[in-house]
Amino acid sequence: MTRASNDGAVQGVTAGDALKVILGGQSEDDQVHVYPEEFARQIREAPPEPWVGDDAYSMCANYLARQILEWLEEDLTRLNDPVDNAYEPWEVDENGERNWNVRPAVTIQGWSERMKEDGRFPNGMFGCTGFQWGWACNAARAILDAPPVPNPAIITIGGDD
Repeated sequence: MTRASNDGAVQGVTAGDALKVILGGQSEDDQVHVYPEEFARQIREAPPEPWVGDDAYSMCANYLARQILEWLEEDLTRLNDPVDNAYEPWEVDENGERNWNVRPAVTIQGWSERMKEDGRFPNGMFGCTGFQWGWACNAARAILDAPPVPNPAIITIGGDD
């Protein structure tokens, strides 16, 4: 099982359209792709509130992408840092069952933890999904001409990508 990175962000596809394809509600042929300049404009001009617009799912992802992009532009070396957190192994009981009541400690801080420390998400990340977060990270990376990273919400079983 591997994580895949094609969440549509690098092709200028909204988070909402990309999710519809992944869930089988839309074909890739029905997706709207925008030019990189237009995509960058949409992200840079995303409303300062995450739940605005007809497609609130995409607008929330655009809001996240804007926050990430602005944070990255403050220090472009952050593009080389881990995007995802790494955690200690889950605690298990004497039967080898995972203890879901104890969250493993973070061993490597990814972008979300570092952005929280920098005051980017003072009220938390308002319940965004893992897919929105991954898409937003890749949208910001695409605008800065950096390659995509695996989206934590897309998993390929039995594949190498």
